[in-house]
Amino acid sequence: MANADEKELRLMHAELCDASGNLPTLDLHGMKKEDAIEEMKQFLSHQIFSGESCCCIVHGRGSGILERAVKKEMKDLVKSGKIESFFPSQRHPSAAVVVVLAG
Repeated sequence: MANADEKELRLMHAELCDASGNLPTLDLHGMKKEDAIEEMKQFLSHQIFSGESCCCIVHGRGSGILERAVKKEMKDLVKSGKIESFFPSQRHPSAAVVVVLAG
């Protein structure tokens, strides 16, 4: 588990990468909820396996079904310890930035 200073540095890094548009990104626009969640899990697994420290998940706005599903899944992943945190993207209002756990 990361100490508070290390976690803060990772969050700052994620925010800077998001602001610069320099994040691996998954766009879920137009997908069915179940397909989008499965795609997101695979994408996050790949990010963790490849050693990426953060990434961006674009869920869109629309009716909000996909946004709610993505946020619920993110909360579950944080609780289970599979990712460290997530927060709204500064660059994309319809996206979340995910801070993945260091291998």
